[in-house]
Amino acid sequence: DGMHVVLVGDLDATPDAASVRFWRGLQLLGGMSVCYRDAWGSIHPGDSGHTFTAANSLVTAENEDCALELGRRIDYVFVRCVEHGPTLNVRACKRIFDKPIDGVWGSDHFGVVADLSTLTARAADRYADRPLLTSSLPTFSTRVIAHEARKGPDEQDHAGTSRRHPRLLLL
Repeated sequence: DGMHVVLVGDLDATPDAASVRFWRGLQLLGGMSVCYRDAWGSIHPGDSGHTFTAANSLVTAENEDCALELGRRIDYVFVRCVEHGPTLNVRACKRIFDKPIDGVWGSDHFGVVADLSTLTARAADRYADRPLLTSSLPTFSTRVIAHEARKGPDEQDHAGTSRRHPRLLLL
């Protein structure tokens, strides 16, 4: 089943936590395994990508204990993988709202935005010779699907670029 599934959320867990390792296909839980591609990790390998940090004054304003917070990544965009790789290509991933605008922070977490596109035949071929990533992919009753931009061939986004791939915004 090649259905596109995108899981987004504030997981309150760092990339090395068991729950995040489970979603990435790196750890079994209860004998079950799934595999989702971490959009941030795909585009920024080795970059911590903190989304929760004391640099954001809302973090320390809400809880004085967080004044010593060094920062951590706890907000994610995941793309479902099938036998040989992801069903969507992660084109870009970045943090947003990571600075105050006119002195106002958007949230106590930084946002994460990912640009996704369907795989071209050439991109799909890259994954064809890879070994299976997971042995069992269960069907989930709740799925968060990327919002697909509904633009015609001539329409452009606010930056003036044509955009025909899904865009996710996670706050």
